[in-house]
Amino acid sequence: MQNGLEHEIIWYPLKSFGVDNQFFALSGTTIISTWIALAIILALCLLARSIFLRTHSENHEYQKLLLPPEFTFLTYGKYVATSVIRSFMSLVEQSTGAFVHRYFNFIAALFIFILICNWVALIPYVEEPTKNLNTTLALGTIALLYIQKEIIKVHGFAHYLKEYFLPVSTFFPLNLIIGLFFAPFKILGELATVISLSFRLFGNIFGGAIIMQIWHNGIASSLIWQLISTIGVHLGLVAFFVIFEGGLQAFVFTILTLTNISMATAIEEGKH
Repeated sequence: MQNGLEHEIIWYPLKSFGVDNQFFALSGTTIISTWIALAIILALCLLARSIFLRTHSENHEYQKLLLPPEFTFLTYGKYVATSVIRSFMSLVEQSTGAFVHRYFNFIAALFIFILICNWVALIPYVEEPTKNLNTTLALGTIALLYIQKEIIKVHGFAHYLKEYFLPVSTFFPLNLIIGLFFAPFKILGELATVISLSFRLFGNIFGGAIIMQIWHNGIASSLIWQLISTIGVHLGLVAFFVIFEGGLQAFVFTILTLTNISMATAIEEGKH
């Protein structure tokens, strides 16, 4: 984030074939930042796995000696990881009324990915992938497809098609005619979910990046910059726009996705 939006790296993968249209351009900055975020997530997963394996072994040894386990970095790391897991489990249970393991997997992965993508801007010369609309649209599309998949999984494909083309309980073919008339509106309603999720995340992260860029460019070369940096105001802005705002938007995107899943399945169940 610090270096700003004017240093965007653009790739044209089809340029060797004579295709250099902007539609086929790729944001190299976003791709590199995304891979950095994925590398961080992989490192955290390996660290968590190592902590659980080592603490399990140590606890087993202490149980043999009838001694309480020592409070170490490993036990603290296990406590943090366990707390995060239990929080997601509780969130799924409260939103859907029962713990569903596949919802937990999806929601936890979604939150962690968005959170790391937002926080990766803390690394110098690295920008948030989520300030690119393509990234947030992809996340919104994934959320929409997952919701549709869950409706089909729980209630069957026939019932899924019935909701689009036979939405009212009346005689055939009147119900089909009504369904064909309202199907485009239902599809638009589903697409509105993608737009709502994607643009909310994109707008907040991109807006924070713009504000930080204006701040940095406005006072970076002045004496005021030196004074403000000394008293920590700049760090406060980074803490708000990157850490707090990034964490908040990751949570909002995740909870809205989980709520949409719960509402979709609950509505479908109510119509049986």
